[in-house]
Amino acid sequence: MKQLVPIFLVLLIISCATGTKSAKHWNDLGLTHKEAGRYEDAEEAFKQAIRITPDYIKAHNNLGRVYFKTGRFDEAIGSFERAVVLRPRAISTLNNLAEAYARAGRYDEAIDTFKRALEIKSDDPQTRFGLGVVYLMKGDRDFALEQYKVLRRLDEQRAKQLWDVILR
Repeated sequence: MKQLVPIFLVLLIISCATGTKSAKHWNDLGLTHKEAGRYEDAEEAFKQAIRITPDYIKAHNNLGRVYFKTGRFDEAIGSFERAVVLRPRAISTLNNLAEAYARAGRYDEAIDTFKRALEIKSDDPQTRFGLGVVYLMKGDRDFALEQYKVLRRLDEQRAKQLWDVILR
């Protein structure tokens, strides 16, 4: 046991001295910064995670969320598109991408992306809600009402939220 402690300390010192940290470490640090509202620090941490592991989907998705939260929708789209390339059937990432398209005023792309998510999971309430909202943003109230009708069967609370948006 006494030998394990010095070996552990040596490895810890080497790790600290070389600045070697895993992509997961940087992603977790980014999440901590994001939750605290330190978006610039979060952005840098997520970028560092991506530099270490370029195909780290969580870091791309989280970086996109920071861009989205700070109103940088085109950059959010880029991050979410990369995440979708890495995992094309991830519903939450497709929804993030669709929401970013919508906020950027790219309604047709948002609708297409939400529909792509529905092809994977037709009963996802978040996707149905988002699609309904985008139809409203585009001025297609009838299509939004169709999503509301489907949503009533899936999730009454989400349906009420969409109904409230429709009535505005």
